[in-house]
Amino acid sequence: MTIINIAKQNVKGNIKNYIIYLMSIIISVTIFFIFKSLEYNESVNLALEGSAKLSVGFNAASMVLLFFSGLFIWYSNDFFLKKRKKEIGLYAILGIENKKIGKILFLETFFIGIIALVVGIILGSVLSRISTLLLIKIINLNVELGQVITIKAIMKTVISFVAIFIIVSFISGSTIYKFELIDLFKAENKREIEPKASYFKSILSLVLIISGYLVYLGAMKSPSLQISIVLTLMLVVSGTFLFFSSFLIYLTKIKRKNEKKHYKGLNMIITSKLLYRIKGNAKSLALISVLSATTITAMGITISYHNKFIGDFDEVYPYSYVVSTKDKSLNEGILNTLSEENNIEVIGNTNGEITDLEVSINGGKNFVKMIPQSYFYSINKLRKNKYTMEKLNSGECAYFYEYGEGSKREYKFSTVDIKDSDIKLSIKEYYKENLLNEHMSIETMVVNDDDYNKIKSAGEIYNLNLYQIKSNNDLKVTDDKIENMVDKSLLKDKNSNKMLSYSSYYKNLKEQSASIGGMLFIGVFIGIVFLAATGSIIFFKQISEATEEVNRYKTLRKIGVDDKDIKISIYKEMLNVFLAPLFIGVFHSTIAISLISNAFNQNIILILIKVLTPYILIYLGYYMLTAKNYYNIVNN
Repeated sequence: MTIINIAKQNVKGNIKNYIIYLMSIIISVTIFFIFKSLEYNESVNLALEGSAKLSVGFNAASMVLLFFSGLFIWYSNDFFLKKRKKEIGLYAILGIENKKIGKILFLETFFIGIIALVVGIILGSVLSRISTLLLIKIINLNVELGQVITIKAIMKTVISFVAIFIIVSFISGSTIYKFELIDLFKAENKREIEPKASYFKSILSLVLIISGYLVYLGAMKSPSLQISIVLTLMLVVSGTFLFFSSFLIYLTKIKRKNEKKHYKGLNMIITSKLLYRIKGNAKSLALISVLSATTITAMGITISYHNKFIGDFDEVYPYSYVVSTKDKSLNEGILNTLSEENNIEVIGNTNGEITDLEVSINGGKNFVKMIPQSYFYSINKLRKNKYTMEKLNSGECAYFYEYGEGSKREYKFSTVDIKDSDIKLSIKEYYKENLLNEHMSIETMVVNDDDYNKIKSAGEIYNLNLYQIKSNNDLKVTDDKIENMVDKSLLKDKNSNKMLSYSSYYKNLKEQSASIGGMLFIGVFIGIVFLAATGSIIFFKQISEATEEVNRYKTLRKIGVDDKDIKISIYKEMLNVFLAPLFIGVFHSTIAISLISNAFNQNIILILIKVLTPYILIYLGYYMLTAKNYYNIVNN
């Protein structure tokens, strides 16, 4: 029998052991292929022209996925090699040279990789069309699907993963040179010494994690946000590894002191096993915890962004167009352009005067748009009288602040000092939102008409035009015409700022749908890969240990322990292994998500329910699968 035939037979014989490993790699290959197909999809890229280049996002996501997949494949393959040390030793005893054994291991790993690659590309080809349709729906694109699968995407996927499989296969093939023959046969008999519980390291783990949380929660106030986030990661990740290698041991040993529970049923054996093998599990559990936190946080933040900028878009951008320039003739030109289009119905339009000026509130310098109350009523009518505002007396004003909900800023009853003027205004009403479209005016003041006429000369006077269209869809041609008109008008004013002078509902919706919808799409697929890898790593680790525990369970049966008690003890032990990293991962992610959801006025409970429900269900599926397989191994 040739080396190639031996390798093929080994793959066939171990296919049950490889199935979870295979599934995880197939998922990685499939999603990588989908990302590459979308990156090279000409129809999607042309439709996104001028608003967002999602291809850059897909390329970055595929690189992250490739790097992670490489680590996962190497990590998982290492478990299989350790599990097969005895088999490798048998080859050596039969007289097969180390070089040939290395070739067998190389070919086995490579064959598994090629199987996963072929199945992944076939599955990716089937799912690419569905994924593209889903992306088009999420980012609200009006585009013909066109060709989805490209030769370039297939070649990139093949080259990338074949490179990974060759590297991992070489590592597998070189394993035989790392061990003495006696070590290979005694691998299952080696046991780790029960680790000591370090009180200092246990406390240090909590200090590091809590310190990381405090740095993160204060990140928004920090002048260097990036440094704060990096420091948070360092503190929390190092604290998490210490938590599992020290605090978990300390906690388990304290739990063991409760004699009533410790000597009940097989609890003594479960606790002893957890302690005995804690060192081997600590790094894996910490890694699972960090991966879980990363996955849940990424999904939670993405959903927060989506809810804020897409879910509440009509509130954030209430007007089809907002134009603020010194060109009085622009309003007539825009109305003419809108009337030329047969599919456009203008249901509302206001035109009035406003002033941009500098004011001082509570000693702080602010730049605001000031609007006379008579014009405010016209604006409010477009909003279907959303705001209830009593007539302002002289010396009173109403204040709109865009970031009010996400900020502790509160100006109600404060005094406003107008620059280069003796006039002071008191804030009678305070609204925690933007009166205009988002970013058009972070701060806006409504004042009595008489006060406005006295104050307006202290600032720059502009014409503010608002337009409300019945349907804001399919406006590309009209939108381009209006933007060109505004651009020409702004060229006449050297001090103009386009962000503060022009806002288009259609353009902003298109851009934000592409960027945030694309981020949601990428986040979901990356989350699937991370979740599959998370469950697989625990599965491999526990199943690897199960093969080494067979004799222990045989001994338990000989002394009278029945199968029912053994099964309960295994499911309890697996539950401890699975719940510990899940609990820490969820806790980390809850803190991480809370800051963003609070800034965007999102309900963190609802966000966590949306993310955690599918995550925990799939995670528990891995728990049941692992516990069942563990029991079958020790039972047979």
